[in-house]
Amino acid sequence: MKKCRTYDCADAADTQKKVGDYQKEYDEKNTNKSARKSPGQEENNHAIEQEKQGKINEQTHTNREVIQRHHCLNVFNLSGEKDSTAALILMIERGLPIDVVFNADTGMEFPEMYEHLAKVDEYLYRERGLHITTLRHPKGFEWLMFEEPKKRPNVIQRRIENHLPLYGNSWSGIKVRWCTGALKTKLIDAAVRQIKTEKAVLHHIGIAADEEKRCKDKQYPLVEWGITEAKALQICYDHGFDFGGLYEKHKRASCYCCPFQRILELQNLRKYHPQLWKHLLEMDQRAREQFGSSPLGRFKQNWSVEGLDKRFAQEEKKLILP
Repeated sequence: MKKCRTYDCADAADTQKKVGDYQKEYDEKNTNKSARKSPGQEENNHAIEQEKQGKINEQTHTNREVIQRHHCLNVFNLSGEKDSTAALILMIERGLPIDVVFNADTGMEFPEMYEHLAKVDEYLYRERGLHITTLRHPKGFEWLMFEEPKKRPNVIQRRIENHLPLYGNSWSGIKVRWCTGALKTKLIDAAVRQIKTEKAVLHHIGIAADEEKRCKDKQYPLVEWGITEAKALQICYDHGFDFGGLYEKHKRASCYCCPFQRILELQNLRKYHPQLWKHLLEMDQRAREQFGSSPLGRFKQNWSVEGLDKRFAQEEKKLILP
């Protein structure tokens, strides 16, 4: 079995190409308007309305199938977490077209996630003859966190005023989630733009129905089918994808260094992945040395990783209540 293919993206400027706007309208066929009007007969009016709606729905579905089969390349964005995995499974089982599957690797995933992605790759190849195409930033997470030079004049000015170094992004925050943009979104968007220079694209995203507010202008099969996060996880389990037990310890199976993890999740990280926790401590020390006590130097608003480590150690010794 071949391993997942890799596509190491160069800087965005190297991958972006000018793409003309792609917009084609598919007019619905007129429904039969010589309908059987029978004023005063509610049953007949209701039947006519149902027939009209049925024709509209049928035509919309037909148009979508035509677009998918004949005009577009179907790209699937696989994060590897439960929702995107479930969406991929259902698209395969329901016979929907899939031409390319992208995964953006931050380099900071749990070992169980890499094992899971390998299993999904085998499943995808077995069912559709495709392999996952893995996208990676050329310099990686820690270069972005500690070494990337700042270029925007307003950012440089602010750094100077606050006596902060002119390089590195430090920990991701609520206002600036640089990691998601630089290591995931930009890489996938650049790869999709390259494809669009040759063919139109339908971009499928695995967002669950209970997070519909996150939807934008792409295709969201789980939302369309009413699949919630809980149902998505069960679909994965039913198909033999258990994520190595990650969802028994974490609400999200995202990067292990993510500051948005809950305290309990970080405690589980320390308990079940001591080597990853050790690396997180090293990153925390480097961030504090580089950015000091400023917000950039803080892992969480009220906690450094070192502080959490001491707290968890005390809780284990039952010196304080958890």
